[in-house]
Amino acid sequence: MSLQSFKQLTNNKADKNLHYLDIYDRLFSEFSFPSILEIGVWQGESLRLWAEYLPTAKVVGIDNNFCTHLHPRVKFYQGNQSDVSFLEDVAKKEGPFDIVIDDASHRSGATLVSLRTIFPYVKKYYVIEDWACYTECSSIFDNNYQPQKNSEYLLDLAKNIMEELAIWRGSARKFGSSKFEKIEIYENLLVITKR
Repeated sequence: MSLQSFKQLTNNKADKNLHYLDIYDRLFSEFSFPSILEIGVWQGESLRLWAEYLPTAKVVGIDNNFCTHLHPRVKFYQGNQSDVSFLEDVAKKEGPFDIVIDDASHRSGATLVSLRTIFPYVKKYYVIEDWACYTECSSIFDNNYQPQKNSEYLLDLAKNIMEELAIWRGSARKFGSSKFEKIEIYENLLVITKR
């Protein structure tokens, strides 16, 4: 059964775009016993979804606010995604993680702090959800197209990862030295694969 069907069947209230669930299905299918960290869980419904859909998964959540809808197998930590020492403490205690999902502030500065702090504890995927949710860009095919500032910063992050993946002949960096294997860009979702 797909994650999307499971969510509908169980009437789970997780606030996830349906196309995200199809992508998560593909990512989760690689692991028999996945270890998942989600940063930004609001009321904890997505943690419940992961725990119920993946009965062998280790599920850990972080949020500024305390969650009351937690599944019994979920570990929850209350704290800020911009607090480096808090993130490191959680990662050292609970990591490493097969998949990290950043669904927290949707702000470029905090997202970058989380990525830089947690990435050493990622085994395979770092996902940034809703990374353009504060933008009101027109289509790139519109003559008046201008990216919004917040989106531009996160687009710069994606661009920097892509540039790191691009090795030119004569570069001081050697092929395979990047921490990134690839970056996948979906509608409002980034999937970074760790090498």
